[in-house]
Amino acid sequence: MKKIPVIISFDVHSHNYKDKLNELPFWFERTLKILDNNSIKATFFFPTECAELFPNDVRMIQDEEHEIGCHSLTHLPNEQYDTLSFDSQKSKLVEAKKRTEEITNKQILSFRAPGFKINANTIRALDEAGFKIDSSVCPQRLGIFSSDITNIGWLYSPRKPYHPSYKNPFIRGKALLWEVPVSSFV
Repeated sequence: MKKIPVIISFDVHSHNYKDKLNELPFWFERTLKILDNNSIKATFFFPTECAELFPNDVRMIQDEEHEIGCHSLTHLPNEQYDTLSFDSQKSKLVEAKKRTEEITNKQILSFRAPGFKINANTIRALDEAGFKIDSSVCPQRLGIFSSDITNIGWLYSPRKPYHPSYKNPFIRGKALLWEVPVSSFV
């Protein structure tokens, strides 16, 4: 049987579920049990504000040897990286990384933009903020699965991990970080 490498990730949100926040710990435990029963390790992308609401759960997930990734400061509509200036992106990324690392006591290496919305500024800002991986490009060729249907860069983006361009995040280039595309079949 041929083994195919798979990366499993979860985007954890709290901003749309204020009335159901008390349910998140239950779902963290249930998800961890399923992953453990199947010997699977995953990345959990947390907006910083959500990680700060559930620091013990973040550490529990990390203690189970799963990666904690950054999913922005707030994941609110005013934090769409495809429209933010370079300086604004870098400032938000540095703050989000610092605050999340205060919870995990471990370096945060991975980032996923809210709504998978990025631009060329995002790649440089991520590099300068110290991230090593971005997972915001959705090259599955079907925009209906992405909340960034107005950006057609995903039509021609690579499906395997690549170093993106500082001029266009959807093509290969010389950025230091890796772009690890989401929801791709190779």
